[in-house]
Amino acid sequence: MIRELKKAGLSDEAIIEILKLEKEGPQGAVGVMEVPRADGKRDIIYYSVSTPEERKALLRQRDFEYQKSWELPEHIILDQRR
Repeated sequence: MIRELKKAGLSDEAIIEILKLEKEGPQGAVGVMEVPRADGKRDIIYYSVSTPEERKALLRQRDFEYQKSWELPEHIILDQRR
């Protein structure tokens, strides 16, 4: 995420503020932040903060899908004759 923000031209201070919002903001919050750029224009950043339960559920789902990807389908027979 930080690399994408840097590529978009955001300053380090703006990125730090975004990270603070994610850490300190109310759980499940959705918001908008305007960040001034060096050229005088403003970037509008939409953000949301997930709850710890949502993060745990996402990690469980990813782990499940990863483990499932290593299982061989039952209908495949591997012939190891040489």
